[in-house]
Amino acid sequence: MATFAVAPIASAYAINVTNSAHSAQSYTYGSNVVRLINKCWATNPCHVYNQYYRSASPGTMRSYGVTGGDGKYIDSDTGSTVTKLRACETIPAWPDDCSDWGS
Repeated sequence: MATFAVAPIASAYAINVTNSAHSAQSYTYGSNVVRLINKCWATNPCHVYNQYYRSASPGTMRSYGVTGGDGKYIDSDTGSTVTKLRACETIPAWPDDCSDWGS
């Protein structure tokens, strides 16, 4: 009887993070583009943002955001490999709700 090794299934995205309220999701694709999705309800729009680092400038945190909801998204420009990423929702008068850092 032959024995075969099972190859692990690769994740569709190198880094994929979501905050605790599930209102902000951010992920990489192609390792060098970041997508941020606003998952707030259309009837209760919110502002979400992400923070990330790239390999070419490891000490520079980059960030951008999107307001609205219902799946509205925005992509980053292409750059060097994304090394660390998190997604956040802005919450007025409270600490923002951010995911853990993904890498």
